[in-house]
Amino acid sequence: LLLLLLCSCTCCCCIELLKAIIMRFFLISAVFFVGFVAQSQAQTSTTSSTLRDETEVVTYSKESIQAVMQSAFVEHSLTKKVTYGVKVYRVHYPVIYGREGAAVASQTGFPSLTGVTLSGLIAVPFNTTGGSVPSETLSSYIHCHGTTYKTDYFPSFGFDNCLSKPKGFCVPHDGALSTTLTALFEAASGKIVIAYDGLGTVSSKNSFPKSYLLGEAYAVAAFNLFEHLRSTFAPSKGLTINNDIYIGGFSEGGYAAAILGKHSVQTGWKTALGDAKVVRIFAGNGPAELHDHMISDFWGSTYQKLSVTYPMFLVYAYQEILGFNLIEPAYKSVFDQAFSGELDTYESEFFVRSTLNQSLPLKRIFTAATIQSIDAHVNGTAVSFDFLDALKDNSAVVDWTPTMPIISCYGEGDDIVVYQSVARLKETFPDAVQEIKPECDSHGTCVAACIKVGLHISSGTPLQSPIVDVPTLPPTTTLTETTQTTPTKDSSSGAYMLHPGLIAFFAMLANFV
Repeated sequence: LLLLLLCSCTCCCCIELLKAIIMRFFLISAVFFVGFVAQSQAQTSTTSSTLRDETEVVTYSKESIQAVMQSAFVEHSLTKKVTYGVKVYRVHYPVIYGREGAAVASQTGFPSLTGVTLSGLIAVPFNTTGGSVPSETLSSYIHCHGTTYKTDYFPSFGFDNCLSKPKGFCVPHDGALSTTLTALFEAASGKIVIAYDGLGTVSSKNSFPKSYLLGEAYAVAAFNLFEHLRSTFAPSKGLTINNDIYIGGFSEGGYAAAILGKHSVQTGWKTALGDAKVVRIFAGNGPAELHDHMISDFWGSTYQKLSVTYPMFLVYAYQEILGFNLIEPAYKSVFDQAFSGELDTYESEFFVRSTLNQSLPLKRIFTAATIQSIDAHVNGTAVSFDFLDALKDNSAVVDWTPTMPIISCYGEGDDIVVYQSVARLKETFPDAVQEIKPECDSHGTCVAACIKVGLHISSGTPLQSPIVDVPTLPPTTTLTETTQTTPTKDSSSGAYMLHPGLIAFFAMLANFV
């Protein structure tokens, strides 16, 4: 009924209202396939001077995670890979390495953040029989979250409402569940998962603006969190980790995954990481370059284009963090409110559309110097402009050579991320990058398909689906509980199908990915 009303409604306000209603409906519906939590608890402790504090937010049993996977994916090959239960922690940690990626820092004026406190999520596997942690040496997985404007939707905050829910009925407050599914599955199959909340949250919220598509910001958040995992958190839990780091993400997180690979091999961060190295990257549905396709597509748009707040958020973040003068002062307050951290993506979009004059082209919100420089750039004229230089510096296709395999997953039907920008990754690094292109017709369905692909690649299980043919890759090591016998072989056919309802669910929640 809501979809019929939406199709018959031509009023922008009506459409946005119905979108919000449908959004809330699907969030409530998520209880039936994500709300299988064994227990919820909050225990805060201080582990050392290098880790400010940690809070055990929620614990999932092995059976709970199997139920989640079985509900979301209609086949058994993934559920068989679930070996452990998972404990989810929120941690606060200080920035030790504040500005190590010399290329971006020196060219764009990225500020040093040494001493600033950030937050993030750590998901730890445990043996459900006896509750002990695995005795084997574990690899680390860095999950990069997708775009969100609201502080409460960052990874470690997504599990907050578990604290007030009855056991068995807890829905993490993470919109499209990319963090939930990835964190639970990767940890349950034998890795330690870390997911940074991003700059501009928690104690740094009032002193540092939110970042967006700015490579150094992801490196500061992710690699400092890894350092605290390695030096403080893991030893305190009796965990042993090796030097192998896997990185993955979708949408903005897909960009972040690729750019973290770039930073990991640059001199500064390579030194900070020590012997640790990135062994594989899964970059799903995120732009690879920002200075050509992305800026040209945005520059020719009007306010009627879907999701105009994404490029606006980029401009705002670059101005606030790097000190550029890009936005006309008359419009600055609109940006301040839209990206304050209090509005979600739909609310920000509606606020921007209803506040600004929609009859004007998007570029009119910028200063005259900005318009002149980008006009020249889009028309093919070489121009020196600090904003364009920063976009190029923060692209994943310049100034490095990958030392690890990269899997790039995207669809040409994506209506938000310009697919030509994503394709530049394979064009630039043909030997290192393997492309997977599912058939999809929106950002939401493209992300849903790539989440499916990513989990199967990570688990080493075959994927049989009309959506995409996944290549065979070397499987990751699968650990087993020392207290359990080897499970019997599953007799199912192994045929894989993504439930249509889940595709629709992901599509509705695309702006939260």
